[in-house]
Amino acid sequence: MSRTVGLALALISLSSTASAQDNPASMRLAKTWSIHIDADGHVSRLQPITQIAPDLASALEAEIRQWRFQPGSVNGKPVDTDTFLHLNLAVRDTAAGSGRITFEEVSTGGAVDKRAKPSYPSKAISSKDQGLVVLQVTYDEQGHVEDAVPAPGMVQGHQSLVDGASEEVKRWTFKPEVVGGHALAGKALVPFCYSVVPSGSTPRPCSWKNGNPAIERGQNETVALDSVAQLITDIHDHTL
Repeated sequence: MSRTVGLALALISLSSTASAQDNPASMRLAKTWSIHIDADGHVSRLQPITQIAPDLASALEAEIRQWRFQPGSVNGKPVDTDTFLHLNLAVRDTAAGSGRITFEEVSTGGAVDKRAKPSYPSKAISSKDQGLVVLQVTYDEQGHVEDAVPAPGMVQGHQSLVDGASEEVKRWTFKPEVVGGHALAGKALVPFCYSVVPSGSTPRPCSWKNGNPAIERGQNETVALDSVAQLITDIHDHTL
């Protein structure tokens, strides 16, 4: 996208992402699934909402259906819960020529529904401000953004970029978690990457880190916060 001559915008949003690492035989994938968890913590329905190869989707679905979750509760009793399952995967070729998949991170929570058309903040154009902005976004039960502030502990870009990203994300909508038939307000980390490049050139991809241990995230990833549904099964460094 070109805002003015010599300016381009790379906007971090939610979608599937695949990024090659230093090892060309290794690839990192971020995939999101919509899942329904029954009151006993079993996955009864699931559907990928990011593009995924059929063979990989089948393997992941078989694996996910074996996991147990802690669903939300009403009056202290577990109830059916709809949430989104966010997977960070490392795919590496083996000597036999097949791929080995490692679960680097698995999380639950709401997801982005619709994004506003990206634009470069007008105040940043003349000064050619560029950099990464990570916002902590709060949305209501309908998925409408109520507040957006710089994420605590994250190094932020110029204030003009922070202001521009804060205004833009307020036009986004989210898909909240649903507990016992009732949608819940939620929070998410939403990154934006602004780059100044020659007209006609492609901005270099941005990356950012979050989590403990810190996970390097691609330019199309958001992170759900304070999710109600929780994964019980231990899949730390689990490999398919």
